[in-house]
Amino acid sequence: MAVQYVNADTIEFLFEFTLDEIYVCDINTRLQVEHPIIELFTGVDLVEWQLRIAAGEPLPIINQKDVPCIGHAIEARICAENTRKGFIPAVGKVWHHSPPVQPNVGSVPVSHGNRSNAVKTKGECIARVDTGLQTNDVLTVHYDPMISKLIV
Repeated sequence: MAVQYVNADTIEFLFEFTLDEIYVCDINTRLQVEHPIIELFTGVDLVEWQLRIAAGEPLPIINQKDVPCIGHAIEARICAENTRKGFIPAVGKVWHHSPPVQPNVGSVPVSHGNRSNAVKTKGECIARVDTGLQTNDVLTVHYDPMISKLIV
């Protein structure tokens, strides 16, 4: 039975190579925190897809074989945690915050001096930083300790 549902969601699954079987583990009707990894190695803006689909537009790519897969990516989550107290969330003033690229602008070439433009092509080492943090901000107990993500 097919579900009559269209959106750019996150589906987690396992693939059993020896049996050529796919097992669905989880389907979320939202993008997960890892979505920048997919955006980085496909060049697809998943947030834009969700907005366009919500506006009634069709999916820009229908067949999986048409999704570009160029390279690979990894995401590091930067958390404000107190290691001496069992990694509980740390609170207080942020004295210094200096991401390797300008945050929240998309994927940026690591080797280029101009860090303000998003990359439209692949094939070079690029990085992305997603954060809402700035120097002199105050971290409180009312928020998640994950303060930033570095995707390369």
